[in-house]
Formats: sequence, C-alpha cells, structure tokens
Amino acid sequence: MEAGIDTSAWEERREKTRTYTRDAYELPPQFDPATEAKRIWASLYDHYPQIAAALIDFLQGLPPTWREDLFASSPHSPAATRRTVLELPGPETAPYDPLDWEDCPACAEAQDQCRYHRGVFAGMEYQRALITTALTDHTAIDQLQQRHAELEATTARTAAADTSTSTTP
Repeated sequence: MEAGIDTSAWEERREKTRTYTRDAYELPPQFDPATEAKRIWASLYDHYPQIAAALIDFLQGLPPTWREDLFASSPHSPAATRRTVLELPGPETAPYDPLDWEDCPACAEAQDQCRYHRGVFAGMEYQRALITTALTDHTAIDQLQQRHAELEATTARTAAADTSTSTTP
C-alpha cells in the first residue's frame, strides 16, 4: 500500500490460483468433459468476463452444423487440418503481475513456467550471455571500446558544431 499499489485482493487471488491449481493437478486421467468445461468456464468468467461474453457471442454466431464441421472424422474435414495446427500448447492465463514469479496463475495453470516467464527467462539468459561475452572475450572488448570511442568522438563533434553555430551571429 505504501508504494501506491492496492494489494487488498492479492490474498484472495492467490487462494483462487491455489485452488484452481489443486483442482487441475488432482484431475483423474479420464476426466469428465462436462465437469472440465464447467471448471474452465468458471475460471474464464471469474478472471476475464469480457472475453467470456465475447466467446458467447462468437459461439452463437456459428452455423448450426459447427459441431459436425469441427469434430468430423473425415480427413477432408476442417477438423483434420485444424488438429495439425493446434498441436502447440494451449494458452494459459496471462500473468497479473509480470514480476510475480511465485504466484503467477499462468505458471500454475501450465504447471511450469508460463510462456511469458519462459520468454523473460530466455531474455535474461541472452543478456547474461552478452554480458559474459563482453567481459571475457578480448575481441569483443576491443570492438566495444572502439565503438565507444567512435560514439564519444561523434558526440564531441556534434557538441562543437552546435557551440560554433550558436556563437556565430
């Protein structure tokens, strides 16, 4: 609260995340699709009511044959081509606080690092590798020093040109 951040709902949000994770973790291997659909819908409605409303509008706009079109077993059906595209992992919940690694609901849903935190970690590893190279590779150090000297010379020339034009009447 001292930093101007309202933390009053954080404990409730953490408990919801823990409950959701516990429920998802304890699902039997052969779960009931209707129960799972209700659980996913409740989570979507609780966290993203606008997206839930947009999903309802989208589903109501589908043609009456959408189930047959989507779940047909023919290799020429739209479902056959979609299955190959949808092999990527499904979306997780977006992190509420990008810096909150411990209680991230997306990480809890994925039961690992979410895509956001995996990306942050990969970026940090890339920066660490650059810094390590800059500190240990003598060729890189020489190139960095040369580039720094070039930038300083350019800045000095620009400052000198600005000074000479401003003093000239």
